[in-house]
Amino acid sequence: MNVSDKYYDEIFHFKGQWDVPSACGLKIIDKPGKTFVIVTELYQDNPGTSVTYAAQSLADQICKAKGLDSSKIVYLECNPDTNSKLSFYDEAYFEVTFSANAAPAYRQLGAEEVRALFGAASKAMHTYTVDKIRAVDAKFEALKIAFAPLTFQAVRALLELGILQKISDAGDAGLTREEAAEQTGVSPYGVGVLAEIALGMNVLKLRPGVGKERFVLGKIGWFLLEDDMTRVNFNFVNDICYQGAYDLCESVRSEKPRGLSVFGENWNTIYEALATLPEQAKKSWFEFDHFYSDIAFPEALPIVFASPPRRLFDIGGNTAKWAIRCCAHDPQVRVTIIDLPGQTAAAEKNAADAGFGDRIELYPCNVLDPAARFPTGADAIWMSQFLDCFSLDQVTAILAKIHEAVTPATTIYVLEPLWDMQRFEASAYSLQATSLYFTCMANGNSKMYRFAELTGAIEKAGFELSCAHHGLGSNSYSLLCFRSGA
Repeated sequence: MNVSDKYYDEIFHFKGQWDVPSACGLKIIDKPGKTFVIVTELYQDNPGTSVTYAAQSLADQICKAKGLDSSKIVYLECNPDTNSKLSFYDEAYFEVTFSANAAPAYRQLGAEEVRALFGAASKAMHTYTVDKIRAVDAKFEALKIAFAPLTFQAVRALLELGILQKISDAGDAGLTREEAAEQTGVSPYGVGVLAEIALGMNVLKLRPGVGKERFVLGKIGWFLLEDDMTRVNFNFVNDICYQGAYDLCESVRSEKPRGLSVFGENWNTIYEALATLPEQAKKSWFEFDHFYSDIAFPEALPIVFASPPRRLFDIGGNTAKWAIRCCAHDPQVRVTIIDLPGQTAAAEKNAADAGFGDRIELYPCNVLDPAARFPTGADAIWMSQFLDCFSLDQVTAILAKIHEAVTPATTIYVLEPLWDMQRFEASAYSLQATSLYFTCMANGNSKMYRFAELTGAIEKAGFELSCAHHGLGSNSYSLLCFRSGA
């Protein structure tokens, strides 16, 4: 039974019973206020005492070797999945509590606790701890990065000139260079130079077994044309981020969104500029914003309304999409949207158009204004894809203001795509890349957060995490629920 190295970061050698040389897998995870020590049984690769029999002795040896205070760790034993048909060998995690006068106590962690501990599924996060790529493949990946700005624009040209669509429409028969040129009005040279780099990117393929070279759509090309997530991301990067990304280095140095100057010099953050953006840029920004959060709304609504709030505050309510959903879901709820003045005007119109103008109120407010205060009386407070627009210190400051306006009975709901809680590596990558937008375009100091750092910033303001729902929607949103800790 071989144990996958995804379960540990190192092999820890220890003295087992009667000082027999023994070994276990070891992973140490630091989270705000807690250090998790995870020991994994290696089965046939452990020549001595099992981690369960070693128990307190093993914990003490690890703490001594790693300079940890044994009174401040959470000690976990992992039974790894060994792909055995026996359920005894299924993956399981146990929290172990040691006592001087009794045998160790074991409590199995639930699935949500395991997800919260590791963030993303362990298989996805494992990609960040190993470096097994071949040198020749690593060089190819590095070269892709070197040419990335050009290849991005090549795909944009293939899309805007209609070349990719015409080749897709031709199906398995494909198109020659001349046929594509005739159908799109682009010169054979233009079709050729774009199609050839598209071959290098696997966007296009050559139809095999024919005399004259014919281009057919590859799988990557299909996603560029047909996948909504790819389309939304592509348009957002092109219309909002591309030109400003040139100033990313200076944005990192100054923690100011230096790239935002492509839309004018009058703005400190992109949120202040939204109402004045060019129409295409504005369209791409809102499509990007709503595409992700809206997908999770149907799964979030039953959670929020399991104990129906009569008054709900939607902070960062944007165009009122969530507020309208709430009013349609529950005829009794009243919603107050708290947002910048430019945004509340658009929200007011949308609420009226949806027939909920009498139940959706507007409260214009700059949450970063030191003098700003939130209204009181909310049964629930909702923030969807809002806190990632602020630095962690700002998140704590905003939540501190909220803390002043709520009671212990008020539930705080935070809907966020946390990159370490994603099911797929592609999703985590998209969120990591989105952080760069925040750096150079949005505000210069926020990002897409991990589970522990966001919850830590909120708890610092006096709240306690009461429950967490992960994997909402196709984009794996997390709905975090907090109550006042005092």
